[in-house]
Amino acid sequence: MSTIDAFLTELNQILRAKNGAKLQDYLVIEPPFSSVYSAMVAELRQNFPSENQDALEVKCKQLLPEDDESGAGGSWTAFISFLVQYFAFIRDVNVDHLMETHDMLKALLNQCVLALSDASMGIVVLPTVISLSRTLVRLAIGLDKRPELREDLRVRASRGVGEEVERVTLVESSANVIREAFKKCLGERDGNPRGLDANGKPAGRRVGIYILSNLCMKIFFHTQKIRNCEQIFSNINDKSPPLSTFPASQRVTHLYYLGRYHFYNKHFYRAMLSLQAAYDQCHKQAIKQRHLILRFLISSNLILGRFPSQTLLQRPEAAGLGDEFLPICWTIKRGDLKTFRELMDYNHKNASWFLQRRVFLQIRNTCDIAVWRSLARRTFLVAGSQPSAASGRPPTLNLQDLLTLGRFLGNKDSKISPAANEARWIHHCMDINSQADQREGEEASQEYDQEHVYNTRDSQENGYDAQNGEANGNGTQNDQEYGNDVEESVENGDDEQYDSDELWRDKTYEEEGWERLEELEQEPGTIAPRLLSIQEVESTMASLIHQDLAHGYLSHKFLRFVITGAKGRSPAPVGFPPIWHVVAARCKDEVVPGWVGDEDRKALGRPTVVNLKGARPAGAAPDG
Repeated sequence: MSTIDAFLTELNQILRAKNGAKLQDYLVIEPPFSSVYSAMVAELRQNFPSENQDALEVKCKQLLPEDDESGAGGSWTAFISFLVQYFAFIRDVNVDHLMETHDMLKALLNQCVLALSDASMGIVVLPTVISLSRTLVRLAIGLDKRPELREDLRVRASRGVGEEVERVTLVESSANVIREAFKKCLGERDGNPRGLDANGKPAGRRVGIYILSNLCMKIFFHTQKIRNCEQIFSNINDKSPPLSTFPASQRVTHLYYLGRYHFYNKHFYRAMLSLQAAYDQCHKQAIKQRHLILRFLISSNLILGRFPSQTLLQRPEAAGLGDEFLPICWTIKRGDLKTFRELMDYNHKNASWFLQRRVFLQIRNTCDIAVWRSLARRTFLVAGSQPSAASGRPPTLNLQDLLTLGRFLGNKDSKISPAANEARWIHHCMDINSQADQREGEEASQEYDQEHVYNTRDSQENGYDAQNGEANGNGTQNDQEYGNDVEESVENGDDEQYDSDELWRDKTYEEEGWERLEELEQEPGTIAPRLLSIQEVESTMASLIHQDLAHGYLSHKFLRFVITGAKGRSPAPVGFPPIWHVVAARCKDEVVPGWVGDEDRKALGRPTVVNLKGARPAGAAPDG
């Protein structure tokens, strides 16, 4: 018996046993081949060259009869065509020509997907489809990283008629084939209405839903075609069994890509929920994977008003992340506009790190308002009007005071020499921060004693044990790894304190400070800064009020922000509520599209076809 005959005979037995895992191991595609496969390749080249493809198909039909409708086993027509193409692949493949290898492998996978469509035997070929898909993704991404082949990585795929032609990259064309396999798995009709078998596991071909979708996501995020993910998440939302019924590796990968997808679409709360679930379910020894998740998880929480604690940053998977994120956290907490804009400048030394991780623009475009909120809060603590409860007057913030401090801290267009900048900072900013730290620290100790961002002691007492990583009490691990507010942990400053009346009422800060700054501008290498206007300050405060980050109203006539609802309460927490509390209250019932929970499939049944052949018009008498 020839090697090919022996191979086909063994293959027939595998099909009759419906052993998909063994079929995958049997169909080897990556050289170097073993001696048995090398002998079969030599026989194919001698007896069945490319010109004699029809004879090879006849050979396969003789030893692999077409599928019988009884479902007892056998093969099927689509599988025979796939097997003929498999023989042609191992016969003609040349790994030195990677582009041709990619095209041949893509055609082989496409034919295997057709075999996957069979209702009774498709499940047998599913492991082979997954194996071929992984190999194709690895090869396609590897080719895309080859600069010398980049000009050849674009192919034309005609859609429609006429001259309408869409340019599709080589990597995208690979994803399109894998997406077809994903649709076949999603369209499985076996199992109960939730898509599960008697053991509570995904039924039939549904077991391949998340493996194939994750491979598609890997390609889409590599090519930055993130919009293509929307249709996949939509299909999963409609037809997928609950995510919890799939293996942990598939769940974590899916939630990771889902979180990144929502992060790029500026749904940061949805991104945080997905990434937090991925981080919690990821194995503790998977340091690299947990590090990748933390990049986007910390970024999402940073935008939502929560900073990472020291407990989190000391974990192995967080190595190096504190050096990048903590400077931004401190500038937001202290309301330091100038330093924040320097950190978010494209020419800053850390900007390349955030750009490469693809989180720079989101932080740059969304955290500016958080800096302004902190600045307004600190200005109120230092110079705001806080009358006694007996007076009946509401607390107010003079926008002129906020304008003065904002001018010193937010001159993003100025190019002042380092010596002048240092002098300005020392004489006009540190005193403000020092006094704000003292007053803010006193308020924080009264109102938010258990919400310190970097306090590991509080994390142990209020819900999270940093030693064993377990939750205790009424708190949650998630809340303790991130501080619930961006400035609740401000430490009391030890610097010399200044009298706020002398600083603000005499306008020393505004008049003498800017007069001195004008003198510094005469030094060589400096230009006049673009001054912040009162209209910009008023507009920013209006934006804070609109986003519920400031509680009160604006008096345009008197240029004041009036805090409401602070009667008998501390005005600072009322007027400037924590960002995270505002977001969490607004999004507490948020549903994450693309994440199928256990409750989402309980009331859903499988679509059915209703036969109306014997239906009668309403009110008609029965026949007979």
